[in-house]
Amino acid sequence: LIEKDQVMEVDLPESSKSSTEAPPNKVDLTIKDGAFFMNETQMDVGALAREFEFYSMEAKPPVFSIRMDKDTVAQDFVTVLDLLKTHGLRGIHINTKVEQE
Repeated sequence: LIEKDQVMEVDLPESSKSSTEAPPNKVDLTIKDGAFFMNETQMDVGALAREFEFYSMEAKPPVFSIRMDKDTVAQDFVTVLDLLKTHGLRGIHINTKVEQE
């Protein structure tokens, strides 16, 4: 289990530039080792779907900030995207690591 004071290490894929702008009202989603975490709470696909349904009813749904290990299975990422789309949640931010020059 992850305690609040712990930081989950994720080896992010790299991108050529960085965005320093933090999205307002965001929810952190992490995919690592075949497991799904929302704001550091591990949950299965059914629980994710229920949470997304809850967020879809908000007047202004949050932006979902997705982090995943570079070795994450593509199907896990697609599963999360499909659930977001099913619930009409379109605010998505995909975190990457900035290439070191």
